[in-house]
Amino acid sequence: MVLTRDNVFYPKTETPLSDAERLSLRDRYDRFNANVELNKICEYVFRQKPKQFHKIIAWGLDHILYDVDFDEKRIVVRINQTTVEDDYFEVEKYIYKKLILLGIQNCKVHFVEKRGKNFPYDFIILDKLMIGDFEKLIQEGEYTTKNEVSLVKKSGEFLRKIHTIKTSKYGFFDRSQLKSGLVGTKETWADYYLTAFELNLNTLLELNYINNEKANQIRQVIEQNRKLLICDNPVLLHGDYCDHNIISDVNTITGAVDWTDAISGDPLHDIAFWSSFYPKERLDLFLSGYYSSENKPDLFNDTLNLYLLRINVSKAVLRHKYGITERVPLAIRKIDESLEYFRKN
Repeated sequence: MVLTRDNVFYPKTETPLSDAERLSLRDRYDRFNANVELNKICEYVFRQKPKQFHKIIAWGLDHILYDVDFDEKRIVVRINQTTVEDDYFEVEKYIYKKLILLGIQNCKVHFVEKRGKNFPYDFIILDKLMIGDFEKLIQEGEYTTKNEVSLVKKSGEFLRKIHTIKTSKYGFFDRSQLKSGLVGTKETWADYYLTAFELNLNTLLELNYINNEKANQIRQVIEQNRKLLICDNPVLLHGDYCDHNIISDVNTITGAVDWTDAISGDPLHDIAFWSSFYPKERLDLFLSGYYSSENKPDLFNDTLNLYLLRINVSKAVLRHKYGITERVPLAIRKIDESLEYFRKN
């Protein structure tokens, strides 16, 4: 099965995995023979066996990740062995190369392989970025409060650099157009933003997470604010910019990883997505970095809340699908916060 992304707003929500396969992802490392497969991959690509390797647990990915050591270098191997074939690895490779060419610190891609006669899965091989993802380092107590405050601001500054990369059209990138640059598959930003919207909303209705009254309130807010879904100058968006996809050391941001959700569109979408993970106080720090050299755009708060409304509708469905039902009420509460914002403004 091939994922075309034509009807996708957020891949983790719309990926057409069966319920059984989705739940089995929790055991995906147990079912993957790393000793055999990683040796096979490394001999195929580098003509040598790895010195050692260890798994990287990434909740936000359906993929399998391994940190692999050779004597002279360290790499990360990311493997998609789900039944859904998605050749977005080629898009990621293009993006990493573009970032490096523009002097935006990031990792080099060594190799991309699509499933076929050599391997029954897709994989991408990247340089290992030092030291680790921001979220994990915070949890492990690597940062003082002062360090964390500084790096949240620098996360905003780093995203601003990413948003200097111009794109054309909207939504997910057309893999057949990469020779021409980063070209989206949707004609308007609204076309992308409303993709799978009714599907997500009806799922929440069927599962009784919301009632018809709330569903209609959500529809009404979006319809009354469609003017905010206009983007005249699309840029490269990460699509899932947050601490666990930001690589840092104690003093600086060294890169952003996991570009599998990258799209073309309004920079405020990335800001809204980032803010969907964190409290307002943290967003204020982030924005002080992002907008350090200019003011926020007109209607910033209106647009942010409209985007958060759409994002949290998607997140609520995702959490149910992946069996994290205890976190669905948080997404519903954030939907309510956006609805309340528009009631007052």
